[in-house]
Formats: sequence, structure tokens, C-alpha cells
Amino acid sequence: METKNELSPKESLKIINNMIEASKGKIRKNAFYFLLWGWITLLACLLHYIFFKFNIIEKPYRAWLVVIIGVILTFAYNFKRSKDDEPFTHLNKILAFSWLGFFISYLIIIYFLKEFNYRAIQLIFILAGNATFISGIILKFKPVLFGGIIFWIGAILSFYLSYENQLLMSMPIIILGYLVPGYLLKQNND
Repeated sequence: METKNELSPKESLKIINNMIEASKGKIRKNAFYFLLWGWITLLACLLHYIFFKFNIIEKPYRAWLVVIIGVILTFAYNFKRSKDDEPFTHLNKILAFSWLGFFISYLIIIYFLKEFNYRAIQLIFILAGNATFISGIILKFKPVLFGGIIFWIGAILSFYLSYENQLLMSMPIIILGYLVPGYLLKQNND
């Protein structure tokens, strides 16, 4: 005869509370990526604009080489996180592969940047919008979802702007698309 191990109401609440706390911790860790990449891309945009506006270097788009710092920090952070005993859920996989898809697409665009006359901000904003929007859905956090929509709006607007104004407009788009949602995500769990 089987005996059922029934939980008391107090034990059930404790398990639910532990699951909620673990979930909050995972969400907080995702804020790192939005903040890191928000600041890296904001710096790259600012440098690109300064290099272009004041003709400081011949190829001002090389300002985007600062993303290498972001890649290194992302790999280091992921390596550190992989040592945690947290399970890698199906939603974590979807989130990770969404951003991996963005990164691979980004690398393809960068490799063929000459074919785009070194101007591909619309494509990058569309890709960032997709990955951010999907992240907002997975994280169940509307500010991140709205961040994706901000990137799509930025992509549409940039088609109507000069190159210089695209660079200027990129900065508030990055602030609203990455940094504001990132800080709200972090604050939501502090």
C-alpha cells in the first residue's frame, strides 16, 4: 500500500515562496545583460557620432569595436553563472538562443557592412527589437517588451533621417530600449 506524502499548508507556502524568490533571482541576473549592452552600445553610438561629426578618424564606425568588451564580459559572466547550481530551463534556452540568433545576425551584418555602405542601423535595431521583445515575453516583464517595440520604432524612424541624425537618434533609442528596462528589471527585484 502506497503512502502519500502530503504537505502541510505551511510547507506548501514555503515551497511556493522559495520558487518565487528563485525566479526573482533569475530575472535580476538578466538585468545585467540589458545594462551591460545598453551602456556598451550607448558608448559606441556616442563615439561613432563624435568620430563622424568631428572627422576624428577616417572610419568612424570603428567605434563599434567597443562591443568586443561586451562580448568578453558576457562570456565571463556566463561562465561564472554556469558554475551556479541553477537549472537551465526551456525558457532559459529560448532566451539564450534568441540572443545568440541576434549576435550571429549582427556578425553577418558587420562582416558585410561595406555592402550596406557602412549604414545598417535599421537592421540592427530590427534584430535588437526582436530579441528584446521575445525577452520581455519570456521574462514576463512589460518594460523589456516595450523596449523591443522602442527599437522597432527607432528602426522605422531611422529610414527617414540623415546618417548623422540616425546616430543621434540611436542614443535615446538605446536608453529607452535597453537601459530603462534594464534598470527597472534590476529595481523590480531589489
